[in-house]
Amino acid sequence: MTFSEYQALSRTLHSRADQLTRSIVQDARNTARTAGLDPNICFLHAHNAVCGSDVGRPWPEVNYSLARRVLWLEQRSYEPGRIVDRILSRAFATVPR
Repeated sequence: MTFSEYQALSRTLHSRADQLTRSIVQDARNTARTAGLDPNICFLHAHNAVCGSDVGRPWPEVNYSLARRVLWLEQRSYEPGRIVDRILSRAFATVPR
């Protein structure tokens, strides 16, 4: 693989990872709205709601199973980029120097 081929692969994979990440974040925002949380700060709001519930001060208007799903989606939103990084680190090893 040449360096220009590596760059083209990198652009393509990063573009796909960005699309997947945006899709996951949009799903998290929709889930937050359904859970009774602010979709604009869905990850922070879900974290605060779950922490409040864990210490015995639950927010009455929040669906906690959906709030936990928002937090799960937050963790999943990092995966596309991590996978692309692993693929590209292996591909870069094949580029002649």
